[in-house]
Parts: sequence; structure tokens; C-alpha cells
Amino acid sequence: MGLNDQEIVVLVGGGHALGRCHKDRSNYVGPWTRAPTTISNEFFRFFFNKKIKRETNDKLHFYINNTVLFEEEWQQKQKEGEKPWTGPLQYENKKGKDLMMLPADLTLKSDPEFRKWSEIYYKDNDKFLKDFGAAFKKLTELGF
Repeated sequence: MGLNDQEIVVLVGGGHALGRCHKDRSNYVGPWTRAPTTISNEFFRFFFNKKIKRETNDKLHFYINNTVLFEEEWQQKQKEGEKPWTGPLQYENKKGKDLMMLPADLTLKSDPEFRKWSEIYYKDNDKFLKDFGAAFKKLTELGF
């Protein structure tokens, strides 16, 4: 697509800050942040402030070189309302079950190059906004 790691990370974070999944479009459901109509680094702040743990088959377990990267805070989605969840694998925050995360989102924390940029945006909203604007402009000029 002509995008580098930094641009991929900032576009994913910006897209997740500004939206939610709709079951009728992607078969996933829910927002990534509590302010899904506001552009900010909230996705990165939330992502790095919350801890994630994979421990058993029904919970998120994420290891690199036998080291647990995250501690429990998320769990695999089991229900939608009172009905069993029948959609694709996704995670929800354990306490409120009002936020979601996709399995692919975890690469922003586990991949060393993606993590480097994720941490920068977690710490610096101004840089995130500047870089998001530039990457979004590039994305649209490439015809996507």
C-alpha cells in the first residue's frame, strides 16, 4: 500500500479513536474508546493503561519468548446481551464489557516496531494528531 510502520500504527490508532465496529458490516461489534467521535490518542492511552493477559483458551493469552506481556483486564467475548456470541473472535474489557479489541490490535503492542510508535503516540497527543493528519492525507492521495 506504500505505507510504513509508523503510518500504519497512526492510522490504526486514529481509525480506532474515531469509530466502532458494526455487526452488519464486519461481524464485529463495539467501540474501542469511550469517545468514538473524537480524534485523539485515547486508543493508545487506553491500550497502554489497560493490562491484557492470555492464560487459558477462553481468555486472552499473549506470550513472546515465554514472557507474559500483559496482565488480565480483557476477556474473549462470550455473549451479546443474553445470547451466546456467535461472531468472530474479539475481546471485551472485563469490567464494563463496553469496549472491544480485535486480535490484530494486539500487534500494536507485541510487534517491536509497531510498539515503538504506539508508545510514542500513547505519550504525545500532539505528535499523534500531526502524524495522523499527514498519514491520512497520504492515504487519500494514494487513492484508498
